[in-house]
Amino acid sequence: MHRAVQITTWQRLTRPSSNEVPLLDGLRALSLVAVLLFHYWASLRHFARRVPDSVDVFLLNLNTGVVLFFVLSGFLISRGLYNEHRRTGEISFRSFYVKRTFRILPAYYFFLLFALLFIVINRAKVVHSTGILSPTADWYFDFLFISNYLPGIQGHTWTLSIEEQFYLLFPLLAAFLFKLRRDRLLLALVGIYLIPLAFRILSMVTLPEGEYAPHVDRASLTRFDDIIVGILLAVGGKELFPRKFTALIGLAGLTLTAIVLLLPAQVPDWFVVVRPNFTNLGFGAIVYWAIHREDVKVPKLVTAVARLSYSMYLWHMIAGAFGAGSVMHLIYDGTKIGAGPLLRGLLVSALATGLCGYLSYRFVEQPFLRLREKLETPPEDRKPDDPSTDDQDSQTPGELVVTPF
Repeated sequence: MHRAVQITTWQRLTRPSSNEVPLLDGLRALSLVAVLLFHYWASLRHFARRVPDSVDVFLLNLNTGVVLFFVLSGFLISRGLYNEHRRTGEISFRSFYVKRTFRILPAYYFFLLFALLFIVINRAKVVHSTGILSPTADWYFDFLFISNYLPGIQGHTWTLSIEEQFYLLFPLLAAFLFKLRRDRLLLALVGIYLIPLAFRILSMVTLPEGEYAPHVDRASLTRFDDIIVGILLAVGGKELFPRKFTALIGLAGLTLTAIVLLLPAQVPDWFVVVRPNFTNLGFGAIVYWAIHREDVKVPKLVTAVARLSYSMYLWHMIAGAFGAGSVMHLIYDGTKIGAGPLLRGLLVSALATGLCGYLSYRFVEQPFLRLREKLETPPEDRKPDDPSTDDQDSQTPGELVVTPF
């Protein structure tokens, strides 16, 4: 009989877990920081004192942090499914969907209900400041996970919509694909990876000028190659390429990522189509390098941010508004905001996001995860309270949400 072990939330957030690669925690945290920086800068850049164009371009291109979320999501989730299939010869659909439901929906719907209530209470101010006569009219698009096609009241839930649409169908496809020999499975995944590229090319050729981005940037059919990169890494494992090339692959990934981060928005049409491939392959190469460096440790704070990444991502738009609001009073008579106030506002945004993420994790996510464990595990088989029993494979960063890109 197990003796109950009480651990603090901080211990749960920071203790090592046997099924985690520390550097992947670092990448998850880095992705969150990138998205937070992007949204903060995008909201204030027009009020800031002039910065070099290269800095402005770099900060705006940090929206690609969501691609790293998707790559990591594909890797973490499909790794669990693939290992399960190799071990048992099948995939438990019930287990997968139960895990997804308890991991994603409670925190997501709590956030949406809070945001909806906030908008309803402040409806007069919202209408006055935005001119939107019915700011809550499309709330149900968020709740139905279709806001990537039909925008709801939250600008960043479209990424969660892409993921939920993909993972609703992927286990069914995986049950067939994972029966293939690994070399054939990898070849099939490469073929699937090229499907979104084909749709992007078709869209570029057929859509009227100016219609490409609105129809393509958030569509699942043109975005799921980000997730497929992660699945390729999970299936291929450390042996996907000869080990002697690992450092070179990591360097190539950094090079591709640098190209994407430093290029301005105005690029030739052909690069608009392949830019997502540069991005997801660059991040994929970095992830591939990271899974070979299990010996590298990251600070506890980084691990904590990684494990809070989903909840922080949910709340970062609302929480980040506190940071932006803390410096908006400085804008009057055309005055521009300097670096000092901008950094203070960013710190407020980060702290508010961290606090909201922690509260969501502590009082919404964890109770439901414990409930799931009780439903799935007979009492005699339950283990002592240990963060390693948390479902880290389903704690995907890409399940995080973003804002309008």
